Amino acid sequence: MASPSWLLGRIARIVRILPGTTRPARSASRLVEPEVAEGRVDTVKESAEVSSAGLDAWKTVAREGVREQESETSPKRATQSELFISPTRAFEEFVNAEPGERQEAVKVLIENWRRVGMAVPSTFSDEELQDAATLNSNRAMRRYFEFLIKRQGMRKAQQLKREERRLSKAQDESINQERPFRNTFVRTFFNDVLEKDEGWRLVQAMRFGQPLLFDMSYEEDMTMRERKNCVQQMGKVIGLNRRALRPFHLHLCGLVEGGLMQKDFIREIGERAFHQGLFTITTKPFYEIAPVHELVYLTPDSRCKLLEFDPKAFYVIGGIVDKNMQPGLSLAKAKRAGIKTACLPLDHYLTWRLGSKNLTLNQMTSILVSVAEDGDWLRALQHVPQRKIRNPTSASLGSESEPQAERSSWWSVIPGGPRPRRR
Repeated sequence: MASPSWLLGRIARIVRILPGTTRPARSASRLVEPEVAEGRVDTVKESAEVSSAGLDAWKTVAREGVREQESETSPKRATQSELFISPTRAFEEFVNAEPGERQEAVKVLIENWRRVGMAVPSTFSDEELQDAATLNSNRAMRRYFEFLIKRQGMRKAQQLKREERRLSKAQDESINQERPFRNTFVRTFFNDVLEKDEGWRLVQAMRFGQPLLFDMSYEEDMTMRERKNCVQQMGKVIGLNRRALRPFHLHLCGLVEGGLMQKDFIREIGERAFHQGLFTITTKPFYEIAPVHELVYLTPDSRCKLLEFDPKAFYVIGGIVDKNMQPGLSLAKAKRAGIKTACLPLDHYLTWRLGSKNLTLNQMTSILVSVAEDGDWLRALQHVPQRKIRNPTSASLGSESEPQAERSSWWSVIPGGPRPRRR
């Protein structure tokens, strides 16, 4: 049997671990008589039981504290995991959002894709958020974001170029100020003088010039990206016609009042230029602008080639950017209106590569402006992109072209001239 002093020592060690307990004196057990020590054995056992109960209570309190800490940190972990959900799941949540909450859902989707590391534009305007809220497919959303990224990069590059031009202009002005004399042999034309001259020609074209009609009723047949591309091309068309020596009287027909196309136009060229520009905007269709027998709809699907340019005809160009390649769309509209159709003589003068013969609106306008000045199709068709021609470095003339035949007959009558090569 263990001695009472040994039991007291063990109990003191246990009690020393517990908080709020006092340390018993070591010398107390040694100075107590044996009879008194034996009489306190029961008291020591009771204190041991109490100390064990206190230890169990301390353990339960510690466990409850750990559980409370886990319950406090678990919502934070849940929110962080929700932020890093998969892009597909984030887009599904955007699609399932209510129509009135779509714009806020777009912002959440953009923030989620940015955290994941996907390609997202740095800034968004209100119009761009509204356009993104109308998309319903993951691929369309990604392609729209890529388009915005490219456009932001182009704008930054243009801004840098403008800054460089401004600095170079300031440097040139400082150099000219240092020079005492300037060469006045050639007269200098300032920008305001040129703008007045161009404006005067446009006013004369609106009164006496040949009309050129653009059918802008394809709003429902284009996607958002195609519609914006069409508006950008029309802005280039207006600029090309303004700088032409013999400009056309531009008519934008079938433009819906308050529609998406009109909003894109105002956003592209400005509200003042849209309402006060030297061109005609009307909601009437193109077949109500002029008599039907004088209208000619230019479409690549027509079988009739426009070999001679008629200065009295009303030429109509379809204001559509068709990246999905819907053949026969403009041809069907012209046949329903009962007007004549024609296509540019591309095969007659050019050796065409494989692919469609669809040209942009600004390219069509450049060709018509050039051929209206002198009637030379060879010079006018130089505005066709070189990537679409089989041999752009040469004259690019087909076997049916008249200038090629005239050149061959001219060399044949010269004595000692070069002979045509045999193939």
